[in-house]
Amino acid sequence: MKLRPALAVIPACIISGCTPEKISGGSWFIASAVDTVTVAEAAETWSAMGVRERALLTESANPAVFFGEALAGKMALELAVAETGAAGDPSLDRSTESWLRTESAGAARRLIAAGETAAVTDSDLEFYRRNGGVQVLFTTEIPGPSGPFSLAELPRDLALALESLAPGESVLLDGYGTVTLGSSIPPELEPSLEPDSVVARIIGMGRERYRYLREYENLIRDPDTRILEDFSILAALPPDSVVISSQVGVWTREQLEREVSFFQTRLAPIRANAQWRDMLVENLLMQSHYRRILESGYPAAADSVAAEASGYRTGLAAERLVTAFLDSAVTVTDRDLEEEYLLLPAPVILAQLRVFDTARCGLDDLPALRLAVSTGTGLDAFPGVEGLAGGRAGSRYTRPLMRAELPGGSAETLFALEPTDTLTWHGPFEVEPGVFAAFRLVRDVPARPAAPGDIEDQLRESARVRLRNRALETLLLDLRERHGVEINGRVLEELPPDPALWPR
Repeated sequence: MKLRPALAVIPACIISGCTPEKISGGSWFIASAVDTVTVAEAAETWSAMGVRERALLTESANPAVFFGEALAGKMALELAVAETGAAGDPSLDRSTESWLRTESAGAARRLIAAGETAAVTDSDLEFYRRNGGVQVLFTTEIPGPSGPFSLAELPRDLALALESLAPGESVLLDGYGTVTLGSSIPPELEPSLEPDSVVARIIGMGRERYRYLREYENLIRDPDTRILEDFSILAALPPDSVVISSQVGVWTREQLEREVSFFQTRLAPIRANAQWRDMLVENLLMQSHYRRILESGYPAAADSVAAEASGYRTGLAAERLVTAFLDSAVTVTDRDLEEEYLLLPAPVILAQLRVFDTARCGLDDLPALRLAVSTGTGLDAFPGVEGLAGGRAGSRYTRPLMRAELPGGSAETLFALEPTDTLTWHGPFEVEPGVFAAFRLVRDVPARPAAPGDIEDQLRESARVRLRNRALETLLLDLRERHGVEINGRVLEELPPDPALWPR
């Protein structure tokens, strides 16, 4: 990276008096031969980052410098992606399409909620303050969700009709057919004292939610919608087998597996059960449905999200470029493991371990086990405790156990034994409902500082992270030099350390 020579600006300083330029949102912050990031644009990027991402940057002594270096590295990576054409890889199509569908649906829902909020009238506000806490369950002749819903957040005509009904009564309503109130739960709280603007947003979001659920109900009941009931058999199906078919999209097993991989990058992992299946189906159907709404009803917003999808695709390509480089550049050697061990801030202390002989029985044989423990004889007739066995199946001896691994409240007694007490049986303890076990100490392994071989996996992983971070830093500096990416040092010195305070 080449900075402009200071001597080149001396004549201009003499003529103009070299009055320092005031830092503003329009001041250039990072630049290359083909792109420039202003202070305001950098501040917007900071605001758009997730809480966790910002927290990582603010852990440094000077978040502004760390953030600037990160932005410069991002720009250099994007230039490298453009140079190599990596973003054109067809294998990025599916992830980008999934991202575009997800973001388009989110944008459509926000715009619809904003429109519903803007349409709230004074009568709606008055109705909310009168019925804000009332929850209702109801059915409609035309398929739709039954609730419970907050009465005041339903569409105006439906809310007024339900307000006038007693549980069990019905009324004919345009667009809903026969509406029947199932139950009405009066509010437990005082009427809302929130400002009108807050109440309007609550109503708008509630009406959008009802619209979403009603449209999903219609879509899921559509005769053209077909969904495989048992997702547990997916692995046994051919890749091109249709799993979900509807008017808004068709997904084969192979496509669905890709969608699952994408969702796992966006949502916390959950167990593959019926709830997981329903959530996945709802997301795919309704995101596709609302993407159509965005494209037909809000074309400018759809174009904006599509432009952002290009940036997402570039980010995926950059991530692949970095991963490929690091995989080829970093190999953890024995010497690296030794260095990592020496870099430990404090010795790793291995917990005390103990090996036990065990004897297990059910409730019917508990008296016999108690007799065997009291006499110290006949215990070989009982099997060992499953799940604690050592080397071979059926072994009565346990593997070396930590205190926390002992079941049924036995740890306090068994870890209080003197290491030399290897003859006495203790128990029986109830190790699980209806299962009892007795224990005899076989061997004590005192707590001790770990040798490198004891924690090799931990050392290997920490060494790998350290070496990859070092290699990544080198890669980004090389790319910045290659593509002429420059940080405006004068501006950076004058900006507040917290990028949230930068001018816009």
